[in-house]
Amino acid sequence: MGKVGYLTFKYGLNVILVKLDEVSKNFSFYVRTPFLYTKLVEIALGNVPGNMKIRGCKTKYILKRLPKKFLPPELPIDRKRGFNPPIIKVA
Repeated sequence: MGKVGYLTFKYGLNVILVKLDEVSKNFSFYVRTPFLYTKLVEIALGNVPGNMKIRGCKTKYILKRLPKKFLPPELPIDRKRGFNPPIIKVA
C-alpha cells in the first residue's frame, strides 16, 4: 500500500465519509459506502496483485470472479442495470 493510501485509510476515512454524506444529502443523492472492513481493505491494498484488481479494461476483476467460484451455476448473475421509473404521459 502506498503512503497516500495508507494515510487516507488510517486517518482520513472518517472525514471523507462524513463529507461525502453531507454533500450527497445536499444534492439528494444516495451514496453507498465502500468496503469498510479493515482486514479486507488491508488485503486488497497490500496483498492482491494489480492484475487481479484490474485486467485490461475490466475493473473489479476479482470481485466479479469470486461469486462464480462460490455460488451455484444455476443462479443468474446479470450485469448492473439502471432503473427507469414509470413515466405518465400527459395528453
